[in-house]
This record gives sequence, C-alpha cells and structure tokens, in this order.
Amino acid sequence: MLTASAVLWSAAWLLIAQRLESGIAGWIGDRRAEGWQVAHGPVEVTGFPHRWRTRIDRPGLARPRGADAGFSWVGPWIELGWAPWVPRIVTFRTAGAHGLGFEGGTGERGRLTARDITGRIGIGDEGAIAQIDIGGDTITLIPPGAPQGGEPIRVNRANLHINLSPSAKVSPGTPPPWVALDADILGLTLPPRTSTPLGRTVGRIAGQATVMGAISAGRPADVLAAWRDQGGVVEISRFTLGWSAMTASGAGTLALDAGLQPICALTANITGYGETIDRLSEAGKITLGQRLVARLALGALARTPEGGSRPEVEAAVSIQNRMLTIGPVPLLRLRRIRWR
Repeated sequence: MLTASAVLWSAAWLLIAQRLESGIAGWIGDRRAEGWQVAHGPVEVTGFPHRWRTRIDRPGLARPRGADAGFSWVGPWIELGWAPWVPRIVTFRTAGAHGLGFEGGTGERGRLTARDITGRIGIGDEGAIAQIDIGGDTITLIPPGAPQGGEPIRVNRANLHINLSPSAKVSPGTPPPWVALDADILGLTLPPRTSTPLGRTVGRIAGQATVMGAISAGRPADVLAAWRDQGGVVEISRFTLGWSAMTASGAGTLALDAGLQPICALTANITGYGETIDRLSEAGKITLGQRLVARLALGALARTPEGGSRPEVEAAVSIQNRMLTIGPVPLLRLRRIRWR
C-alpha cells in the first residue's frame, strides 16, 4: 500500500512539474506576443517530494522603447517556489548582480547587487497579481545613467510590501486607490562623494502609504504630469525617519505642483531638532539668523516626555514652492527634482 501511494505521489509530482514548465513557457509566449523580449537559460524543476521549485538561469526581460519608456532587467538566476496547499502564493529567491535599464532616461544600464533577495507573490481571485512582498540584504545600487564607475548606494536591509488591490475608503470624487505600499529601509548609505549636513548614512526610512489615482505607462515626467492632472495624491498613513541625531514620525499627504515638485503637508513628532538645526547652519544651508529663530520657535513648542527622554516637538511640516517649513519657521529651500 505504501509503495503504491509513493508511486502515485511521484507520478503526481512529475505531472505538476511538467505543467509548471508548460505554464512558464506559456507566460513567456504571452509576454513576447505583447512586445516584450524574454530570454533565459536552462529551466529546472526540483523540490521533490513536498514542493516544486523552478530555477531559471540567466533570466532577462526587456520592453523596447516605443510609446512607453523602455525597461530591461537581466539577472544571474531566479528560483520560483509553489506548494499545492497554498496555491495562490508563489515564492521567489535570487542573489548576485542584476542589470537594470530605463530607456526613458539615458538608456544606460544600472546595477543592483544583493547577498540575498527573497519574496512572494499573491495571486487574486481572477488570476492577476494582488500582492508582492520582497526583502533584500546587503544591497548595492548604481542607478541607470550614473557616470562610468559610479559610486553605489548601499542598504543593509530593505523590505517592501505592495498591495495592488487596496481597499482604502476615500471621499467621493477622489481617484480610486491604485496601489498601497509599506516599506522599511535600514542603514541606507549614500555614495562617498555625496555631502550632506546630516552625514551619508540614514539609519532608517519607513512608511506606509496609498497612491490615489491611476498611473499609466510612459516616460516619468509625462506619467507624473498625467497623474497630477487627474488629482493624484499620496496618503501617508505612517512614516518614520532616523537620520543622525534626528528622529521624526507622523502622517500626512503628498502631491505634485505645476513644475512636478513635491507639495507636502504632514504632522510630525521630531526629536533632535536642535542638533539638526546646528548642523544645517554649520554646513551653510541656513543663516545664523535662521538658526536662532528656528531654535527659539521650536524650543517654545517642545515638551519633554515622561521619563526624561529628549525634548520632542509636535509640529506641522510642509513643503511648498520647494520651501521646507517646520511649525512657523521656513527652514530650508530644497533642490529642484529633475525627472529623467
């Protein structure tokens, strides 16, 4: 009896493995019919007896530049996993060096390297992708279009959750939710030649937000302009920033102005504001008079939490016409963002 069961299970496993290979081939055919270029090396299915893992060597995916901005990705390998008792979840894993290109910019390919990237894809009722979770360790990124031999951005750990069918409730007339994001980045280090008053390493950037309004394909500036013109807005339900002596957390909204520059209205709790103002002044980003006014104004708003921890300010934070204002104090003019 046990022998017969083992034979039947082996046959069933092989049948599902064959169907998985056929499914991958069908997906590749569908993408090619849509105009994508798909390349890969050997495809191998393993995981017997309880799982099915498909390893694809040298995968590549590219969308030639046309009506949409071109895109390309190549990697050393990717492993997909599936189990019949969770049929709507596909796991994935990869590592090593990956090439990324966006022809809407310079056409040059950037490079992302990670010690380990893992995640899973959730499939919705109609077979479309509903959720994506992805995490990576020891990441270095040279963005597409960076100078030859460009210096990398480094990240110790990053986690990202993408919900493509959020259920956020919005007021009538507001564009429907397009995507919800939950991100957490630990230990982001800017390139060595980058000079900032707060240092090159950001301890933590985390947040939860919902993008309201449809986003179409195309070149970045055109996409963002169309999204803005349709009333697009980002609802930030939670954010956390730890950088040098400063920590900030809060919530608010973000949109784009006529020049595609950010407009932001937040309520935030901030500690380490005094040290941060001093470093901005020492770096020549604000004048001595601005330093004095900011310290006095924010100091008047500060309170010391129970337990004697650092003073904390709860204040409105806004960006308008590229001016960062905290409480009543216009503090810093930001650089213009040039979308490529």
